[in-house]
Amino acid sequence: MKAREARRRVVVPARLNAGPKWVDAVILNISSRGMLVRSEAAIEPGTYIDVRRGRQVIIGRAVWTHGNQFGVRTQDAIDIEALLGELTRPSSADGARPERRIDPQRVGGMSAAQRADRSRQLGTLFQYALAAGAALAAAGYAATVVHDVLSHSLGAVSAHL
Repeated sequence: MKAREARRRVVVPARLNAGPKWVDAVILNISSRGMLVRSEAAIEPGTYIDVRRGRQVIIGRAVWTHGNQFGVRTQDAIDIEALLGELTRPSSADGARPERRIDPQRVGGMSAAQRADRSRQLGTLFQYALAAGAALAAAGYAATVVHDVLSHSLGAVSAHL
């Protein structure tokens, strides 16, 4: 039986996609063709995963799981030094695009404060529109009542003349 390649113990935070959403993960050990990953996502053996750390993309398949840890056999050889180099590399100091991640504080090009302010403005506009609609409905109802009263009264006056 072929001897297993030596693993390098690491603690590398990464992002993991194994289905409908991205979750946080930690790479605990790594070799040129595999790694041990811990994540809160429930991963079944045979699941294809996408692990990202900075500009590094690792595609592989979970070969075993135990609790929240699982072993990954990678599709291609892993450049371990490049992956570990992502730990010290500034996010965009070298002009490279930073890791794409949806910032929950900034969606649709607006910060949370801008979204809150816009929501307040839309809420105020909605309140004014409802108030104007209610005022128009009340004015229409009042006009109908006044018309009915006056037409009934004037009809009686006209009938007596």
